[in-house]
Amino acid sequence: MRHELPVWVQGLEGRSAYVTGGSKGLGRAIAEALADAGAKVTAIARDPAGLAAFAAARPDIATWAADICDPNFPLSLEARDIDILVNNAGTNAPLPMV
Repeated sequence: MRHELPVWVQGLEGRSAYVTGGSKGLGRAIAEALADAGAKVTAIARDPAGLAAFAAARPDIATWAADICDPNFPLSLEARDIDILVNNAGTNAPLPMV
């Protein structure tokens, strides 16, 4: 589903964008908006199955199964040409207040 693009994603043709937590929720929406604006997007997430489903729906967006908590993860970014990095990884696991 394509949406009207907000100002912050206009004019991104050819830029490379990496979105952590990019296979679902807000990360997916950001990845799709960046791709719709012309960026070459890679969605990063831990769940290979979720990434596969996302790739089937949006073949124009590359996927990368990785855990950004892995101490070696930053090293795997060094060789990549990155214009935009959206750090969206995280979880919402509410716990009772003590």
